[in-house]
Amino acid sequence: NVTLTIKGAGSLDAGGIAGAGIGGGLEIDCGNIVIERGIITASSRYTSAGIGSGQSASCQDITISGGIVSVKAGTSSAGIGGGLQGSVGNITISGGTVTAVGSENGNGGGAIGGGYRGSAGYILITDSVTKVIAKISNKTSRTIGTSEGSCGTIRVADIEYPDGVSDTLFIFETYD
Repeated sequence: NVTLTIKGAGSLDAGGIAGAGIGGGLEIDCGNIVIERGIITASSRYTSAGIGSGQSASCQDITISGGIVSVKAGTSSAGIGGGLQGSVGNITISGGTVTAVGSENGNGGGAIGGGYRGSAGYILITDSVTKVIAKISNKTSRTIGTSEGSCGTIRVADIEYPDGVSDTLFIFETYD
């Protein structure tokens, strides 16, 4: 029940082996994660999210409101969200530029959402972000959402995706 807030003007490069780059570890839960600004790169090598929960663990809410965020998932995990059989609360992306890559090996995990057989709350990407790129391998069924798991409502700007986004590459940009 704590919140990690990242809001510096510098950069952060965080990598996990069995745990998330930023977030929980193998069977170790984490609280809320808030990214307000900065250049953030996060990845996991094994069964955890780049940002979010580890395998068989939970993460509370993830909020990204600014910065340049680049994330890569571990095996069977989401780039931003849950690890293998893990859970994540709500994911809100309301600013900045975000690039999320889902699992490239194992059973797959969404780029944004839940890992394989995991769960995620609602996912909201507002029309105030600069750009969101979500990419997955061919082993995953959802770019945004979960693979063989459960997910709440997915909303990108004014469009709701009740079954998740299943494009291999999903790009959302807003312009002034």
